[in-house]
Order: sequence, then C-alpha cells, then structure tokens
Amino acid sequence: MTDFPQIHRDGQRGPTSDFLLGRQMEHELLVKLQTAQWKKSAEAIRTPGLAGFRVFATFCGILDFIHQRAWQGACHASSVVFHVLLREQGADSVLCHGMAEKNGILFNHSWVEIEGRVYDAAISNTVSRDVDSPPVFAGIDLATMQDTRLVYGAQTPRDADQIVVFAREKGFNAYMDAFPHLRHGLWGAARDVGKRIGVRLNIAKLRAVYADTAWIERAPRERNGEEPDLPGDRFATGADPSLRSG
Repeated sequence: MTDFPQIHRDGQRGPTSDFLLGRQMEHELLVKLQTAQWKKSAEAIRTPGLAGFRVFATFCGILDFIHQRAWQGACHASSVVFHVLLREQGADSVLCHGMAEKNGILFNHSWVEIEGRVYDAAISNTVSRDVDSPPVFAGIDLATMQDTRLVYGAQTPRDADQIVVFAREKGFNAYMDAFPHLRHGLWGAARDVGKRIGVRLNIAKLRAVYADTAWIERAPRERNGEEPDLPGDRFATGADPSLRSG
C-alpha cells in the first residue's frame, strides 16, 4: 500500500488522495493556529520600543519561514538567517551552538542569544518528537510563558559539530551557498524573510560583511552553587543523558 495519492486513469483523485489532502490541510491549519498563538505570546513579553519590535518581528518571520517551508532539523540554517537579519537591524546577536538537553536527551543544536537570553524558533520543528518543544523567546517557553526547561550548552560536545566545522574550514559563505534548493542559498532565505518584515538586503554586501562569521560554542560553566541569572541560560545537572540528533 502506497502513501502517495492515487490517481484514476481519468485524472480524478481517488479516496486515498482525498484523505491525504484533507489531512494535509488540517495539519497546515493547526500549524497556523499554533504559530499565531506563539507569536501572540512573544509579543506580550517583547522589549518595548523599536529595537524590541524588530527582534520580535524578525523572530516571527523566522518562525513562519520554518513552518511554511517545513524546515525540520534546520536549526543551524535558520539560526544563521535569524542572526544575519538581527545584525542588519542593529541587534547585538550572538550565533551559538552546542549540546542542548530536554528531559535527559542530549542533541546537537544551534540558536541565537541577545544579551545572554536564548531565542530559538527551530526547536519547534526538529527531526525528533522527543525533543520538539515550543519556541523560546528571550529565554521564555512560548507555551508555558515560564523560563524554558531546555538546557542550552548542557554538556561539552563529545564530537565536533560537522556543520560548524564545514563553515570554519570552507568559509561561512560556502556554508550559506550550500543550499541549492534555495535561490542564492541561505542568503536568499534571509532576503525573503527580510522582505516579509520590511528589511531590504543586498546579498553582495552581506557576503562581504559576514564572511568571517562563526558559531560560538556554549558549554557548562562553573556554578559555584548558584543558579544562573538569566532564563534560557541554564546549566546541566544530574546524570549523563543519552545522545540524540536534533
């Protein structure tokens, strides 16, 4: 039995096709409703003023792009697009990578930080349901509106992050270009999201400005018995959890 739509010889859709189309439409509606609620929650906690609005609008643009394009497991790609857009609007964003942890499960991940707080849209569409979580905005879980329970930089990575290694050895521009299904690679994605939020980007200029961009690795630091001050900037505790791919 195939999962592909069945087409009658006269060109009409069969019952399997109608069923799959219905399920797809239902899923797309649920995604729209869910992302709309997440964006409403982010707006409620965003920093007042123009700078805060720009971060909020850019986060929403990335969130929409991830779910509309069904970008699963694209944390590195979506984070660099988010980072470039934030920087172009004057935000002092930091592009981060490391081991993240949810419920004892470790996975490679990438995210953006502003003033030490985590912004993570990609966590809402990972390749594993075990680690899928609501987006994190300024360290806040947009479903619970509490500090995220995810641990970012939970453990020193056991193995090198191959995407980060590729970008370091081949160059950041080479990584941004390594998406042939997107016109102009991730630069094109940044330009497309920029259009949605009213930010004009020149790809040639971007390539020159961000050529030396690199991820910052996050790993556990000394706690001295104190809890971290900022939401979304947590330390790993407990036993060594199993390693998963996010």
